[in-house]
Amino acid sequence: LSARLFSTGTEITLNAGNTGTGKLVLNAGGGNVGIGVTPSHSLDILKSGSGDATVNIKSTTGGDPTIIFNSAAANRSGLLKFQDNGTNVGRIEYVHNGDRIDFQAGSATGATMSMENGKLGIGTTDPTAPLEVYSGEIANGANKGIRIVSNGAVKKYSIRTGITGVENTSFAIHDDTASANRLVISTAGNVGIGTSTPGALLDLETPGNTADGSYYSTMTINNTGSSTYSGV
Repeated sequence: LSARLFSTGTEITLNAGNTGTGKLVLNAGGGNVGIGVTPSHSLDILKSGSGDATVNIKSTTGGDPTIIFNSAAANRSGLLKFQDNGTNVGRIEYVHNGDRIDFQAGSATGATMSMENGKLGIGTTDPTAPLEVYSGEIANGANKGIRIVSNGAVKKYSIRTGITGVENTSFAIHDDTASANRLVISTAGNVGIGTSTPGALLDLETPGNTADGSYYSTMTINNTGSSTYSGV
């Protein structure tokens, strides 16, 4: 095994063998260190050829592998940035102005998830509850919410603020597979099952079999026996 150590005036390079590979470069001007590459940052690592570039931090018995981000100046943030061929595709950032951790992925321009003082926000950087979700539209229409999908995506349900294509104020449990509201609570406090516009405190409607296609209401209460109410 042989090694070469030489200086170009601006950097010191250590090469393994006579091939020029596996080099360690110390940049004299900026104090940068490069492994496998001439550095343009404080530390640059390049793995030549194919395969994963891996950094392994291993502790001895009783010690925990640790990475510390420490700014010499007060009131600064910390950032882990992910790139795809030089293009930013994600980040994990401690934001000092807000004292929170932000996560951002894909084409989103802002944080997609934030953690702040024991609260988790999705779509918001200022959650005021243990879990707060601020969503965009679910499919098309004036409604926002969260979706629950069964194994294999056979059935899809969503909890929404609003009625598709109508308004964005009611609370609804929506059957996304059948494109139907299963339960709606209006801003007046009315509850509707089988109807998106409940007109009473409890409004239950099912399609009727009459010639004019009118609706009738049914309600069944089971206790020791059973009670049934039907009204046109």
